[in-house]
Amino acid sequence: MTNARIDFDAPKLSLDALPQLKLAAGGHGNREDGLCVMEAVAWLAGEEHSDHPDCACPTIAAWARRTNDALGQPYRDALRDRILRIAGSKASLEVERKRIRELAWRAVARIIPVRIEILTAVPQLSELKDELLQAAEIMRGIGRNEPIASWRAPAQQARATVLKALARALDLDLDLDLDLARALALDLARALDLDLALALALALARARARALDLALDLALALARARARALDLALAERLKAECLAALDAMLDIAE
Repeated sequence: MTNARIDFDAPKLSLDALPQLKLAAGGHGNREDGLCVMEAVAWLAGEEHSDHPDCACPTIAAWARRTNDALGQPYRDALRDRILRIAGSKASLEVERKRIRELAWRAVARIIPVRIEILTAVPQLSELKDELLQAAEIMRGIGRNEPIASWRAPAQQARATVLKALARALDLDLDLDLDLARALALDLARALDLDLALALALALARARARALDLALDLALALARARARALDLALAERLKAECLAALDAMLDIAE
């Protein structure tokens, strides 16, 4: 697949050209340099070049940007197939709050367990495998309709187990997946205080999440973990869960 036949000077990306588009990781100064999923959404909607288009739900856009950069080209190809739906996803505050809660539950009960299981693929962490799998099952058992406050105890237990595994990995100077570790730590931290985030204004909640992102980035960078996939089958499950989370949010409408 190539972008060679696409007219990047066109004011809007045509639906006919969409299947030819090859998305890229990261942000780009102009379309010729590349397009992430949200930059493509902005172009399809006829907006100025940006990865924060006005036409898209901010929660869906944030998830799309994060996974666009973290999960590789086959995942980006799947995102391309959802560009049209993302471009029409802007909705009311009530719908966005429902989407935030759906994403939060999927992160806690579906995505975090897979990330925990990926740690069991590290041979040097075999002594912690049973604990890690038990933590994953506890998180997977959280029901969609359970009160958010009830997520706190299993999230704390899982966090303690994961931190033990990460500490063990650092003692052994293992080469762990930075993006995986960062995302897992961030989602666990959010799970422990999600009720507060949902109670705040959305803008404040996002600002708080960005601040937490920076703090965890620094901590994990100092820990010297580097990006690398540990287990292909688990990595594919992770991508499937991330796409399922996106689709579930897109299905929530007015």
